[in-house]
Amino acid sequence: MHINTRLSPLYAGSSPHAVTEAASGRGENRSPGCCGGELRFYEHVRSPRQWAGWLEDVITPLWSRVGGGCHPNRDTEAAIRAAGFTVTDIDRFGFSFSPFVPKTLHIAGTAVQS
Repeated sequence: MHINTRLSPLYAGSSPHAVTEAASGRGENRSPGCCGGELRFYEHVRSPRQWAGWLEDVITPLWSRVGGGCHPNRDTEAAIRAAGFTVTDIDRFGFSFSPFVPKTLHIAGTAVQS
């Protein structure tokens, strides 16, 4: 049995090459990459609001050190597309891990490898 679906929960924001690694089966997602493979993702993305994007740019150096390489200012959706995927389904929503922290933009969806 061959399964050609990869999951990417909050992984792509940790490396500029994470989506490409997920597609090819390198990195933490070790299943073989192949045309037509499916990527299911849940990621945070850079805010489209200018002030919030600026704030994400400011906190990224410290956040990436304490957050395992996570970059809150990364345009993860664009990285998924640039890695050769076609996004077939996507939901955008605000999420916060605490009521005392402002919500940040997240995406969840499915993409198919071209």
